[in-house]
Amino acid sequence: MNRERAPIRVGIDIGGTFTDLQIHDPRQRIIRSYKVATTPEDPSIGLIRGLTEASQRYQFALQDIGYILHGTTIATNAVLERKFPRGALVTTAGFEDVLEIGRHSRREIYSVWPQPASPLIERKLRFGVVERMTARGEPEIPLTEAELSDLVEKLRSADVATVAVCLLNAYLNPDHENRVAERLARDLPSIAVSLSSEVSPEIREYERSNTTVLNALLVPVVRRYLERLEGRLREAGIGGRLLIVQSNGGVCSPETAAREPVRLLLSGPSGGALGALALSREFGAASLVGVDMGGTSFDVSVVHNDRIEVITQGEIDRLPVRVPMIEIRTIGAGRGVDRTGRCGQACDGWARERRGQSRTRLLRPRRGGADSHGC
Repeated sequence: MNRERAPIRVGIDIGGTFTDLQIHDPRQRIIRSYKVATTPEDPSIGLIRGLTEASQRYQFALQDIGYILHGTTIATNAVLERKFPRGALVTTAGFEDVLEIGRHSRREIYSVWPQPASPLIERKLRFGVVERMTARGEPEIPLTEAELSDLVEKLRSADVATVAVCLLNAYLNPDHENRVAERLARDLPSIAVSLSSEVSPEIREYERSNTTVLNALLVPVVRRYLERLEGRLREAGIGGRLLIVQSNGGVCSPETAAREPVRLLLSGPSGGALGALALSREFGAASLVGVDMGGTSFDVSVVHNDRIEVITQGEIDRLPVRVPMIEIRTIGAGRGVDRTGRCGQACDGWARERRGQSRTRLLRPRRGGADSHGC
């Protein structure tokens, strides 16, 4: 697309309550804002509505949009609400319980009845295959065709939509994981497959397994949303390039986002943190605090010595996520309310974490403290 013919850039942040648009038209040298209610059943509906209404109010053609930078909470909300498709974990035989064993650090040291984090995949859907890579990445027990055939039949009988593959020491040598992916692509092409050697190729089985499982469970959710969004953009005659904001503050294509959606868990708040960094440089303030307050969450980032901190591991709902992300602290803002008066989608039905209490935890850095949701 000729960017001179389609010069308008639109930044879009979809939250649990509102969808916010920032529209930059270089021809008029002005940035305008527009806000519509988020449509939780399909956020792309509210996005298109916002673009359409903004184009009518500010008198520009939808065909003039050259770039759309999209921040979204769809991945975060899916995790917090546990709205996942049926998924399975494939791992080295003997390591099927890594998700439940976790780390032996006790979070609630004074609690008589501490509540462990619930594994994202139930035990009957975790399958071990006989194979082994050494700590040096050398094959010790080969992965046989018989094992692969047996795995295919187990997954076919389990009727799953997505699979996370996390084999021991695959971050050093992904050969066995690649063979599993190739076999599943051939025999079960409808199943989405996430490999730990691609999603999080780093040491430490518990963190790597959780990150890969999160990615696998989010793939169908994010892929469906992006397919709907791209379809609605085409129907509206919008041919501009769509870019998705990542947790590290960068952007990626819809194809990359659909393949590695775990990188979108801080998609929305990271845009606010980068905005704070831009303002600090604009005003010559080397250190400041950025606040992004929505109807559901209250996100805080810090600019210190003209930079924002990027961490390599965070948590969501007490589960580790090992991907680069901007350091952001999130607490509950109270509640996002829809027309029925019910709590917004980022917390609705999620206050079950602790029996008899309304406190819940949102996404926070690994070294941060527990925060509460005010619903």
